[in-house]
Amino acid sequence: MSTAVWGYQSLVVYELVSDAILQLFYLIMAGVGVWQWQRGGDKGGQLPVTRMTMPQHLALIVFAGTGGSALGLFFNTTLQAAATYPDAITTAFSIGATFLLIRRKLENWLYWIVIDAVYVWIYRGQGAHLFALMMVINIMVAAYGFFTWRRELTREHQIAAAG
Repeated sequence: MSTAVWGYQSLVVYELVSDAILQLFYLIMAGVGVWQWQRGGDKGGQLPVTRMTMPQHLALIVFAGTGGSALGLFFNTTLQAAATYPDAITTAFSIGATFLLIRRKLENWLYWIVIDAVYVWIYRGQGAHLFALMMVINIMVAAYGFFTWRRELTREHQIAAAG
């Protein structure tokens, strides 16, 4: 329900088209993520936290940067939209970070910190101060998630080394 309200506000009130579409994506991916975390590990067990490789980082940056730029160009030429390129690029990176989150990649939280910081700027520019505040809260949640998952990853490595 909250993604529907957020999507409506983004589209109708603030003219952030990419962000509105992103909310629909989040709704679908929430179900995928729950299933993946519970059954996506070895032998259908819980998915462990893992780290990204440098080629994975580069691929995400290239694809999200290119995809976001293309999305921005499309919306810039076809619709009346606000903050077209920043909105589209953060949307593309949000999609990439969502897939990292679903796969329990530790670095997803670092991407979210940067993405949410850009969203603070976008929302403030549109006068969406409560949305901006929510992004500040999301930054704190992402920092907590990073440190929690890093401890879990360290614990898993210690167990593997001992056994």
